[in-house]
Amino acid sequence: MRGSLKLGFDFDSRCDAARASGRRYLLVCVDMFDRMRGDRDMGFYYPAFDRAQEVADYIRNHAIGVPDPSDNRDRCEAIAELGATTIVHDPAQWLNRSAGD
Repeated sequence: MRGSLKLGFDFDSRCDAARASGRRYLLVCVDMFDRMRGDRDMGFYYPAFDRAQEVADYIRNHAIGVPDPSDNRDRCEAIAELGATTIVHDPAQWLNRSAGD
């Protein structure tokens, strides 16, 4: 999945920094208003979390899935699970999978 996503700037180094600080998850989010204004970073930001429940609570307030032009909420583009190897998940699929845990 990683190859089909735009993960923003310096994604790998951001994963390394979050992992080094003991975080387990790094999200790739987009501030839609920043993106519309054409900000240099294209609106990307990268919140990091320790627990799956924190991630689930956070992304419930964000747009996920197929982009809808009428939805101006910030978007969560990807969830990176920070283990020995970084695994990148689609947020909608991750939520569905974690609901069954």
